[in-house]
Amino acid sequence: IFSFKGNQFDQHFYPANQSADYQIRISRPNKSIKTDSLSSSQIIVNVFNADPETEVYCQIDNSDRMLMMQKRMKDPFAVDYLKNNRDQFPWWVTKVSNTSHIWIADLPVKLETGQHTVKISAIDGKNNIFSQTKIFEVLE
Repeated sequence: IFSFKGNQFDQHFYPANQSADYQIRISRPNKSIKTDSLSSSQIIVNVFNADPETEVYCQIDNSDRMLMMQKRMKDPFAVDYLKNNRDQFPWWVTKVSNTSHIWIADLPVKLETGQHTVKISAIDGKNNIFSQTKIFEVLE
C-alpha cells in the first residue's frame, strides 16, 4: 500500500492471512536444535518490505544485539512450503527464486540447554522499526 504526501511517498506491506504488523518471518532456528548442531546453525529471517537501507539486528535472550548480514538466497520457509505443498501449486511452479530480503547470523555456539528467545529488529530507510520474536529450545 502506498501513501502520498505531496511529492513524498511511503509504502507498507500487508502479508496475506497475517496481521499488518507481521513484517518479519524467522525461518531459522527451528523450534528445537541440538547442542552439537549449534556451531553449524544460523538465524535466518525474511524482512518482507526491506529497502536498500534496511538494517537488521538479532538478539538472543538478554545478550548484546548483533547486526545481521544481508544475503541473496532462497527463503528456507518458501523452499519448505513448496516442497511440502507441491500439490497446491500449478505444474509450472517448480522452484523458489533467490530474494534480497534475507538476513543471516550465526547462532552462538555456547547456548545452554533449555528455552531461548531470539528477537529480530529491522529499521528501514524511513526509520520504520519492525520486530519479531521466536522461542526455540536447545536440546542435549
